[in-house]
Amino acid sequence: AMCIMLLAKQGRLSYDDNLLHFFPNFEPTVGKKIKVRHLLTHSSGIRDYESSLPDERTAQILDAEVVAMLSRETRTYFEAGTKFRYSNSNFCVLEQIVEKASGMSYVDFITKHIFKPLGMSSTRIYEAGKSIPHRAMGYAKNKQGALIASDQSITSATKGDGCVYTSLEDYYKWYNGLINNKLVSLEVALKKVAIQLPGPSQGQYGLGWFFQKNETEPLALYHTGSTCGFSNGVLIVPSRKYLFLYFSNIADNHGIEKELISLVKKHNVYDTSFDFLKMVNLTN
Repeated sequence: AMCIMLLAKQGRLSYDDNLLHFFPNFEPTVGKKIKVRHLLTHSSGIRDYESSLPDERTAQILDAEVVAMLSRETRTYFEAGTKFRYSNSNFCVLEQIVEKASGMSYVDFITKHIFKPLGMSSTRIYEAGKSIPHRAMGYAKNKQGALIASDQSITSATKGDGCVYTSLEDYYKWYNGLINNKLVSLEVALKKVAIQLPGPSQGQYGLGWFFQKNETEPLALYHTGSTCGFSNGVLIVPSRKYLFLYFSNIADNHGIEKELISLVKKHNVYDTSFDFLKMVNLTN
């Protein structure tokens, strides 16, 4: 999402560009209706690529393959811009848009325009078949509760919806850059690209963040993530310079999520009606 914001700032794309602008071979009935802003808000209605993968597949799928699969789809879950449905397909398509708009590989663009300017020297993007020295390996618990190796799956090599390996020190640099607008102003961008979430939560989503802001409370950004061997979560309140963050190399480590919420409530960081876990469950 930050790559897209930077490209918009550079005038290389518009949030209102549709998919046909970047992918002329996309099914026209779908491609002309879905815009960049719809991908950034999970409101595109585009199909979930994971559900189309054959059970017998063992090779890791790449973002370009995802776009090729989606380009043949003639239907969406709903008309673009009318509903919210979290789907990793959106960000796989965005990864390919970054490459089309910039003329660079995604890895080169994010390294040059984000990692290096922020001094994130320990951060790497995983590429299929290439190792990252000294990185943490992923684990999961079996039915008996014992830890077993569970590091990669066939969807672990799509860069748009994952593949970032970082450290606590580097994430703090990212956080510092984010709240101090060192790359772009996220708060300004969210006013342009966001969607109201379903239900009574009053939460919103845009540009890779669940967020909440009202007349009495400041902007709060939050998200969690989980793969076959990792769990993580973050809550940021920029105006108060609060950062709550956890990284775990154990899948579905929900105990840490609950500890995070306990810290938030203990320190009275945000309105007690704010249900962080309910919001992030929209990703499931």
